Amino acid sequence: MKILLSAYACEPGRGSEPGAGWAWACAAATRHEVWVLTHETNREALTTALAARPDIVDRLHPVFLRNPLWLRPLRRRGAATRFVYYLFWQLMTCRRAARELHRGVGFDLAHHLTYASDWMPAGVAQLGVPFVWGPVGGASTNGPRVWALLGPRGFVSELVRARILGVARALFGRPTARAAALVLAQNPGVAATFAWHPSVAVEPNIALRGEGALPVRSADHSDAPVAVFAGRLLALKGLRLAFQALCRPEVESWHLHVYGEGPELRPLQRLAARRGLAERVTFFGHRPQKEVHAALADAQVMLFPSIRDAAGWAVAEAIEVGCPVVALDRGGPASIVGENDGVLVPVYGDVSAGLAAGLNKARGLTPRPGHWNSDRLADLLDGYYRRAVASGADANAVDARKASLQ
Repeated sequence: MKILLSAYACEPGRGSEPGAGWAWACAAATRHEVWVLTHETNREALTTALAARPDIVDRLHPVFLRNPLWLRPLRRRGAATRFVYYLFWQLMTCRRAARELHRGVGFDLAHHLTYASDWMPAGVAQLGVPFVWGPVGGASTNGPRVWALLGPRGFVSELVRARILGVARALFGRPTARAAALVLAQNPGVAATFAWHPSVAVEPNIALRGEGALPVRSADHSDAPVAVFAGRLLALKGLRLAFQALCRPEVESWHLHVYGEGPELRPLQRLAARRGLAERVTFFGHRPQKEVHAALADAQVMLFPSIRDAAGWAVAEAIEVGCPVVALDRGGPASIVGENDGVLVPVYGDVSAGLAAGLNKARGLTPRPGHWNSDRLADLLDGYYRRAVASGADANAVDARKASLQ
């Protein structure tokens, strides 16, 4: 089949969205001829990576796009303005390029891949061919009772976000879902919001080991055990809950190594000092992915108390290096962490006590890596594409029957 992918983020050697874009595009190209609409800033990395992939270089065709000049300053500012830039990229730049390319190529299927949120549009959704949307994230079943775990600042942030995204879902998300022959949801919570849709599958956008093996797990011989957190430092990531847990006497020997940057960095540093944790909590800032993987391989546990992560790349990476995970029973981590992979802590009741108990319990677990390997994607995507084409054919047959009765 001739496949058109929309992957704004698509860059080899990167985790999360850019890494997923590259890994899934490569997987699609092993069975099909693929054109991928991506941002201009990915040109150098993709060109270099494709030159090293003779198996797909003739079947994977990047198309590099950039918004008009008057919109480009938005991309260099804060997170809110970058979302506006991306919104215009989908509504204008990607949509126009997709339609022009479709007239020349004649695609069999379109797939919106990276930065697929249930409240954002997809520029490849209305081409008149079967459309796959996702893996889609964004939806959350959290409410005020869960938001309260994040403190006043986090509560207000989640409240405002919920109100704004509710409007955006009505404007963009639901019409995009209606256009899809198949919706891929990043976790069961997201899938539940599309219960009305005739074709939904759960699939996190995780693809590890696409660029080489992860480090080997170290033996646990530490008298001062270390937990690692990796991610952007935002209120929703729950590090304040982690600090509350570290203050409990049953985990007084534990240390926490924090990898990442974000607006919560300074407040968290001050909070650690006030709680007497300055010598037990170390902030490493943003570090290369390989360094974070090595830290996970050396740590006793990964501590990830986020209340809202659609998938949880860092959680899957920890499991793949054999590091057990302690996470809240919410969102993506709840569907990624298996019985031997770690401990899921309920968000109701004494959460800090649950996290503390989870640290000591998870230390004795041995995760089984291998499930999230990118090698699984070629068969997976081929099956999803054939399912979408069949769903599209069924929908056309229904429309034809309705037309014949009128």
